[in-house]
Amino acid sequence: MARLLRGMALIKSTIVLGAVGAVFWRFGFATSRPAAAVYVVGCGALAGSTMLIWQLTLIPLAAVLFHLSAVCMLLVGWRER
Repeated sequence: MARLLRGMALIKSTIVLGAVGAVFWRFGFATSRPAAAVYVVGCGALAGSTMLIWQLTLIPLAAVLFHLSAVCMLLVGWRER
């Protein structure tokens, strides 16, 4: 089970790297302060939850935090001009 969860953490870290890259690309254009705040907090939450999964600590909370922050970032990106 630990190997499976660590494998999932590696997959999620790839997602985090892609999200951080997309946010850095997005910051090359004008963005509002609330949207920028959601992007920054979302990236931190994604990375933190991935580290919790890698350490095999608070896995249900980490999974909820990961998916909630990903959905929030996607919604803000979708609703922003």
